[in-house]
Amino acid sequence: MIVVVSFLETFAVPRPRALLGHQHYHHLLACIEQVRRLHPPHAFAGLRISAAGAASSVFTLLKEQLQKDTGLLTNVEEADANVR
Repeated sequence: MIVVVSFLETFAVPRPRALLGHQHYHHLLACIEQVRRLHPPHAFAGLRISAAGAASSVFTLLKEQLQKDTGLLTNVEEADANVR
């Protein structure tokens, strides 16, 4: 049984806030969508961000925007998808 599949994409950003910029944010959304298309519909319900400073205001804004745009819940203890 496969438990974890990883998708690696590098974002050359000087700080996390840059992920909220149009270019990087839409690239991040495209990566999430690419992973979701590889699975049955509704396979993912929650999304977690694992990063240094994940509880910061910048990552809170990023999680809120991702939740809005993907429909994945970001304030869950057990997430199906993990962004690192």
